[in-house]
Amino acid sequence: MPEFYRILLKNDAFVLVDKVSGISSHPSPNDASPNVVDELARSGIKAAPVARLDNQASGLLLLSGSPVFINSVGTINKTYQALVLGHADESGTVDRPLVVKKFKTKIKVKQDAVTNFETVRTVGPSASLLKIQIDTGRHHQIRRHLRSLGHPVIGDFRHGYADKNLLLQNQYGKKIRLFLHCSDISFHWKNKEKNFHSELPPDFQQFMVFMEKTQIQEIS
Repeated sequence: MPEFYRILLKNDAFVLVDKVSGISSHPSPNDASPNVVDELARSGIKAAPVARLDNQASGLLLLSGSPVFINSVGTINKTYQALVLGHADESGTVDRPLVVKKFKTKIKVKQDAVTNFETVRTVGPSASLLKIQIDTGRHHQIRRHLRSLGHPVIGDFRHGYADKNLLLQNQYGKKIRLFLHCSDISFHWKNKEKNFHSELPPDFQQFMVFMEKTQIQEIS
């Protein structure tokens, strides 16, 4: 059985896992594929995500089955790392509302959305590694905001450039994932600051090595 996640910490208040790309955080209607919530339940752990993490993204996911924790934990700060097309600015903020659907309805509303980023480094001639923090948590916010800058997350076939992703995939020789990773989570609990970190996974690092060496100038 494949390893979908690693439990980094479990206590009476919360569970912190490091999940791989390609597994959902929670079950969805008409979707029988594995998800973190159901897999935890199989091992006797009942918990639900406190903050979302996309199916295709990897990294830290905080869950809890404790009403006390859920109602009193307060702000959960998350930092993401993303490998994007092109050479992005040194830093910046995207303050741009996003249209989202209201929960369990087809009604669309416009909501404020703010994404902050800084470039960690350029990766070869055609990519950048970004560190990202969000002030709001809209659906696919990071992916949509970075696309609006002309620097979509590599491997994002929904909000990014599908043709350029296919070009990279063909050059790489195998299917590529969404290169978005939740690397840090912090929050206050019981008068203490809790900080957790997850390194970029091997598949992410291996693809960065490929991007360092490739000379696909036409995708920049």
